[in-house]
Amino acid sequence: MLLAGISGGEVITRAYRRYNLSLGGGLSKVAGKLFRIAHLGDMNEVHLMAAINGAEMAMLDCGVALQPGSGSAAAGNYWRHHAAPSGLGAPVNPKDQHTKNSIHGQTLAKG
Repeated sequence: MLLAGISGGEVITRAYRRYNLSLGGGLSKVAGKLFRIAHLGDMNEVHLMAAINGAEMAMLDCGVALQPGSGSAAAGNYWRHHAAPSGLGAPVNPKDQHTKNSIHGQTLAKG
């Protein structure tokens, strides 16, 4: 939810016109009070990071007081320590599996 005085519609319009980012609006009782990151098709953590950054820039442009990069930093820290949710399109490896694998040249070496 956006703070009173900040229009979800303004954030959506700014994101689209300035950053070419399509955001969804709130529906029913929350119309105009928030926006949604929506997608069609393939989506992974990196795509979401771009959407979060674009949404942050649009919110800053519309007067929302936030620390630039705070949303993407929080999301990045979460995703680095948790397996990707099913359906994001990225292969799912258990967290400890990432530490056992390392890249050497063009081959994947398991430790």
